[in-house]
Amino acid sequence: MCKEIPINEIIDDISLIRKEKFDDDLDYLEQSIINYGLLCPIIVREVPNGYQLVSGRRRLIACKRLGYKTIPAIVKEVTSDEAIEIAFQENVQRIPFSSIEEAEIIDKIRIEKKMIDKDLCEALGLSLNEVNLGKRLNDLPNNVKQAVSEGKLTERQALSLTRINDKEIQLKVFNKLISNYYSAGETEDLVSELLEENIKSQVY
Repeated sequence: MCKEIPINEIIDDISLIRKEKFDDDLDYLEQSIINYGLLCPIIVREVPNGYQLVSGRRRLIACKRLGYKTIPAIVKEVTSDEAIEIAFQENVQRIPFSSIEEAEIIDKIRIEKKMIDKDLCEALGLSLNEVNLGKRLNDLPNNVKQAVSEGKLTERQALSLTRINDKEIQLKVFNKLISNYYSAGETEDLVSELLEENIKSQVY
């Protein structure tokens, strides 16, 4: 059921906030709301001290900036885990998460909700392979993850680096990749050679 609810009673605390700033088109969204009203209600769920935002964060912020006191909202009876699932899927459908964003969010949900991999897969609509890839990416040093987010390193190159357990060697290889513009294939070959040399040094 859709109804008008006071904006100051809405809590926006689901942990799926993107690191990037809002799209530049937020101004266009505000102008659209001025001209035509809010055509698509936000989704909330009732909590003891008001309502928790489930979906429609940009619409909520646009209405706040316009000085609205109330906002059209659909109140859904969902659990906290279901609310996270809906929020996650809304972000995926609007602007897909980058691989690093997704990895960090999956890890955050795993910790906060104490979920095992099987539950994460079911809740977020991901395969076990995607969850495992997220784990590997999230274990990388912050500067490596930042390079992936900025497009300086590909996801495939980053995944190659996860094969190296020694963090110091991992960073040395990362710096080499950034300085010498290795392709994804060349990166995989480089890492394979290093791992093979390491195995030989332990055997002989």
